[in-house]
Amino acid sequence: AKRYENDLMTEEAEDVFALEDADVIVAPLIAMTAARLDRLLALAKRQQHLQHIVLFSSADVFSGKAPANEQAQVAPETDAGRLHVRLETLALSWKKEEHLPVTIVRLPELWGEGLTDGDGFFGAFLAAAADGAEGAASSVRIYGAQEFLSARDAAYGVWRAVERDFSGDVLHLGSGQGYGFDSFAGEMRELLPEGTNLPAAAAGRAAETALLSFGLPFLDSAFAYGELGWQPRGDIRDGLRTSVQSFLAHREAMEKAAVTETQRG
Repeated sequence: AKRYENDLMTEEAEDVFALEDADVIVAPLIAMTAARLDRLLALAKRQQHLQHIVLFSSADVFSGKAPANEQAQVAPETDAGRLHVRLETLALSWKKEEHLPVTIVRLPELWGEGLTDGDGFFGAFLAAAADGAEGAASSVRIYGAQEFLSARDAAYGVWRAVERDFSGDVLHLGSGQGYGFDSFAGEMRELLPEGTNLPAAAAGRAAETALLSFGLPFLDSAFAYGELGWQPRGDIRDGLRTSVQSFLAHREAMEKAAVTETQRG
């Protein structure tokens, strides 16, 4: 697997697609725009041996508390969810009209090694806690329990789908394991350095302007279990510990790198 950081709208991206004849292209819809998704799929169409385009979405395209399967009607309640619905619709229109091998893989909140500030709710929550008084005071709007899945389990699910030549429009990979916010915050308090100020649950008017949202509908992954032989194996408690340790190690490494760069200057 190769990862590229090029801006899709630049000539560098065209060079990458011209030089690499990929079998599988994987990309997140998070932070994607319609123009960038159009650009990605237009470049992908030129690939000679492309077999799968996997686009990651999330459970925020649904509302309600019941687990949602692949056939459930989308009904987003957040701005992010509404954007994901539009992008999913755009991607599947490319599949229908241009015969591109697109599959939308919806995932819950991921945990695992390599977690950084910008990685979903978990990364944003830890960044707010780590910044403390230096960062903006953060509050959390609570929708319900939050589902978590190991990043390794997610990667394995995608690999199984590719191996089995899955061609469906949508695939759900969920763990069925979740935390209420109080339990999650309690775990974080035990794992973070003593005295760390955690983002607080918002109430009343504060909930209308909350910076973080906790809790999305769980994803029904029965199809992945039955058709792909996939099931999650990661333990959520170990996962939270691994994620926090990885996040703090990354923060420390970034700070040391900044100091070294300053000294070099």
